[in-house]
Amino acid sequence: MIFLGSKKRRLSNNQTILFPQFWSFYELKRNAAPGLDGESWQEYKQKLEERLPELERELHRGSYRATPAKREYITKDDGRQRPLGIQAVEDKLV
Repeated sequence: MIFLGSKKRRLSNNQTILFPQFWSFYELKRNAAPGLDGESWQEYKQKLEERLPELERELHRGSYRATPAKREYITKDDGRQRPLGIQAVEDKLV
C-alpha cells in the first residue's frame, strides 16, 4: 500500500510506476464541482488508497468506463446558455 499523508513524501519506484494517478489526484482542483456521482475531491481522498489499485486493474484490463458528465448551463452576457460538462473525480484522474 502507499502512504497517503503528505504529497511531498517520496514513494518507491514501484509505487510511482503502479500508481501515477496518485500524483495526478493532488493536481486536481480541490474545490471543483462534483460530477454526476456527487463525490467531491475530499470524499474521494478518504477512499483513495482503496480505489487506486482497483482503478489500475480496470485500466489494464480495459474494463474502465467513464461516468457520464454532469450537464450544467452557464448564462452568457447576451442571455444565451452555454453547456458545461462536469466530470467525476475518478474520470479526471484517468
